[in-house]
Amino acid sequence: PPPPAPPAASAAAAAGGPVGVSSLTKIVKDDLGLMPQPAEPKYKGALCQIFVRSAPYGGSDKSSNGHRYDSIPFANGMINAGMSCQLIH
Repeated sequence: PPPPAPPAASAAAAAGGPVGVSSLTKIVKDDLGLMPQPAEPKYKGALCQIFVRSAPYGGSDKSSNGHRYDSIPFANGMINAGMSCQLIH
C-alpha cells in the first residue's frame, strides 16, 4: 500500500507556535513584528503578559496593539536563539 498522507496542520501550528493555545482568548490586536516560530525549537517558551481591561490599550505600559513595548523584541531574541516564544495574556 502507498505510504499514509502527511497529517494536516496541527492545532498548535495553526495557533502560531509549538504549543496549542487556541483555547486561550486572544486579547491583543496583532503580533506585528513577531518573527515566525522555529519549526523545531530547542526549548518552548512563553511570555505571559497582563492586560488591564479597564485601561486604554490594556495599561499605561502597552502600545496600541496591547503588547508591552518590549514584548516583541524580547520574544524575537528568544526566537533568534532557536527557542520558541509565544505571547499570551
